[in-house]
Amino acid sequence: SSNEVYREARHSRALVGYQQGFMEPTSGRSGHYTGRRASSASMKERKVMASVDLGKSADSMVSRRYSLTSPQGGSQNPSKIVDNFRDAVSKNRASSASRSMDKNAVSSFVKFHPYSQRLTVLKEPGKSNEHSRSHQDKSAWAPSISRRIQAAMMNERANTIVEQLQAHIVKLQVRVLSQDDEIELLKETHDKQSLHLRESLESLQVQHEQLKAKYDLLQKQAHPQSPQIALDGHQNDTDRDGARHRGNGSRGNWGDEETTNHFSVQEEESAVWRRKHDDVAIQLEIKNKEVEDFRRAAMDLEQHCKNLQEEIATLQGDLEYLQNEKQSLENEHNTLRKDLDQAQDELREAHLQLSSSSAIVEPLKATLKELQSERDNMAEEQARIKEEEAKAK
Repeated sequence: SSNEVYREARHSRALVGYQQGFMEPTSGRSGHYTGRRASSASMKERKVMASVDLGKSADSMVSRRYSLTSPQGGSQNPSKIVDNFRDAVSKNRASSASRSMDKNAVSSFVKFHPYSQRLTVLKEPGKSNEHSRSHQDKSAWAPSISRRIQAAMMNERANTIVEQLQAHIVKLQVRVLSQDDEIELLKETHDKQSLHLRESLESLQVQHEQLKAKYDLLQKQAHPQSPQIALDGHQNDTDRDGARHRGNGSRGNWGDEETTNHFSVQEEESAVWRRKHDDVAIQLEIKNKEVEDFRRAAMDLEQHCKNLQEEIATLQGDLEYLQNEKQSLENEHNTLRKDLDQAQDELREAHLQLSSSSAIVEPLKATLKELQSERDNMAEEQARIKEEEAKAK
């Protein structure tokens, strides 16, 4: 992970800086150093001193600052510093659920590093950068890989949500188009039915006017015949009486038959016209009922069209809401993509630092081997001097 790469790079730079004499402690407290360049003579003296008591005493600087297994200091061999650090890193990699390294050792190592305050430290949520610096043993090694995994998971989830929303939007668009087609078809049907109803209504009104005119004509023809019929009856009675008195019976009988025949014909014609009028009235009532039914159907169609328009407005509102949500999700997706790109850039920088630190560690190992050989030679020389002194005594 990037934290492990940072730790290894910091450890390597700190060890090289101490070995070359670019740093020295300014106070008794652990971890407070100021970088000042020493003179060449002091550097040589420091190298000689380090070659004499390097790792022998528990109070030596190397043992106190580079002990990963004992934060309080110890007599650890300096040749195993890098190996112990790599073992700790491997243990840390093996344990994905919890960190196995000693927090005190890591905190001491971070404090010892002169550039640790300048490096990017992950802040805890809701806390400032100064707070994170004062609690580096808690937040300095927070696993940034978990944030990247979380960002990748959120990115995947955002992609899934966007795909689902796009599919839902397509379904809604198809539904809106189908409903638009249905509305257009209903409008055409409604227009055709309305036109047909208007034509039927106009024809029925014309028929009604014609029937009404015929009815008025029949009434005019029926009412004036009644007084004339009564007058003819009275005249016939008078004629019959005069003819009876005159003794002309044959002429009076012929007048009565003519009047009776005329009255019968008029009655038959009036009955026929009455029947026709009744039939026309019944047909007119039926047509009026049909017109009322057509009007109710037209009102129902208009109400259905209004309901469809309201549903279309609701669907358009839902579509706008989904489009806004899609836009917000796309913005979040772009933000997560930027965070992921930034994390990848940090990982590349960490790899570059790791490659540069590996190039520094090799000469450091060679220097450590030389120091060990010098220490062994000095130990042999001291032993030989002691033997000579013992022999001299």
